[in-house]
Amino acid sequence: MDAGSLVGLIGAAAGLAGGGIGTYVSYRNSGGPEERRFVVRGSVALFTGIVAFLVLLLSLPPAGRLIAWVPYCVLLPLAITGLNRRLQAIRSRESPPEKPLTPECSGLSPQDGKPARSDMRRAQRSGRP
Repeated sequence: MDAGSLVGLIGAAAGLAGGGIGTYVSYRNSGGPEERRFVVRGSVALFTGIVAFLVLLLSLPPAGRLIAWVPYCVLLPLAITGLNRRLQAIRSRESPPEKPLTPECSGLSPQDGKPARSDMRRAQRSGRP
């Protein structure tokens, strides 16, 4: 085995490992059931498309390989950005709406937005300004 083949095998192994780790982390960080389902389906679709591209590269003559790179370089980034947008839409649908910060939560008086008197008294007792 020459050095070029060894580097190619190491690169392929690193690529597969990176794809597997990325898929696992995306699945683990997904929230609801719809998001998990989408992560699995999107990962399978991308993996299938990349494997099909690699099979095409190995089966085409050298001139055809160059032509095969054109749709791959256009479609892969488009697919990734489209999947990311759809994932973000699913996340926004599944996540509960954020509660606005109310004066009670922030320690401010609901009437004038100043610190509540009880907080001011505690600060005076502790010697803080």
